[in-house]
Amino acid sequence: MGDTSDVVIVGGGIIGSSIAWHLREQGVKSVRIIERDNMFRGTSAAAAGLISIWAVSAPTQQAEEAELERYGLEFYARLHANRDIDFRRNGLLWVAGNEAAWKQMQAMVSHPEEPKTHALDSAQVHDATAGMISAGEILGGVLQPGAGQLAASKVGIALANQLDERGIVIDAGRSVTGLVQRGGRIVGVDTSTGHVAADKVVVAAGAWSNTLLEPHGVFLPMVPHMASRLISRPMGIPAAMPALFLTGIASDGQAGNVLWVRQHEGGLVFGGMYSIFPRDMFVLSQLPDQFNDIPIDGALEAQRRAEFATRMLPAFARRSGLRVSHGAPLYTPDRRLLAGSVEGIDGLYVATGDNEFGMTHGPGLGRALAEHMTRQSGASWMRMEQWKIDRFGTRYRNAAQVQIDVERMLLERNDGFTLT
Repeated sequence: MGDTSDVVIVGGGIIGSSIAWHLREQGVKSVRIIERDNMFRGTSAAAAGLISIWAVSAPTQQAEEAELERYGLEFYARLHANRDIDFRRNGLLWVAGNEAAWKQMQAMVSHPEEPKTHALDSAQVHDATAGMISAGEILGGVLQPGAGQLAASKVGIALANQLDERGIVIDAGRSVTGLVQRGGRIVGVDTSTGHVAADKVVVAAGAWSNTLLEPHGVFLPMVPHMASRLISRPMGIPAAMPALFLTGIASDGQAGNVLWVRQHEGGLVFGGMYSIFPRDMFVLSQLPDQFNDIPIDGALEAQRRAEFATRMLPAFARRSGLRVSHGAPLYTPDRRLLAGSVEGIDGLYVATGDNEFGMTHGPGLGRALAEHMTRQSGASWMRMEQWKIDRFGTRYRNAAQVQIDVERMLLERNDGFTLT
């Protein structure tokens, strides 16, 4: 007799783990995560670890996302109270290195979703970063005081421990090879080690989700963009330093060429969006099982930006012993999540389309989808309509079409200072 679970979740990253955690909170007794590798080994392993109200800086993020973000901050604070995940609410500080960047970030001040967001002059930025930022090389900054930062790897360990304590089965090292449906209803999944029967299945497999869904006539309008983060050796960076977005570091005076930076165990973790190879290498080609052998061009671009940004953050000059992690965050045409029921297949659900906000949105999305799946009496905490996977109708039939509109969206909306 094969394995049986009430709910099977495909994918053991932050989103899949959060769904499992909240399903247990909703009283679902038999929940199983099936993960091809180990927990938090895909894109979650390369997460920047910045937890913020992203609606402040990204105009595509709306009130629903802001609510997820507030919930995420609270969730990680509770998790950290029981297990160390390096969670600190030191704030998120956007730093302007030129006039274009300084002008652009003024729209963040006193934002409706985070009214405490406020501007700092160059001397205040220097003081707020314990002297890490050179006041003479910047025009000022904008601080979100309630934002936080964490170590994604430690979140993975902490969540895995809690899931185990709650009786949730974690099948690591087991590949899901297909979804099984009969008569328009999901009945389980096939895996590398046999069939698992289930009343409900959630596909939270990140960039690999479409591989499982396409045989069932479902295409999620999203594309993977490779991202890299670099981690230095310890170098005396104070733990109290806010997470940073260094903007306006470009030599041509534009607002772009952003570099995000945070402290990690006395060293620096940094990275940034880029448009060069290998960002788009898997938009039209098959994803590998792991990202170990990804070309390092993106990491070299982050290094180049760090050289430019050394005038703003002199500690960059001391970076050494760098380690690199790669991930494939998923972009959607409106930069909003893809989550909820799959039309025409009862019991099948999807949760993906992180748009590089996965660590922040994961806990709240887990709660929202768990409530949606269990449909318990009373008003739901969060409606799901804005993230419906079929909201674009039949506009997109392949990843190439999605990529065109994703690029247009990023350029037109300049969502989160994405110019490169």
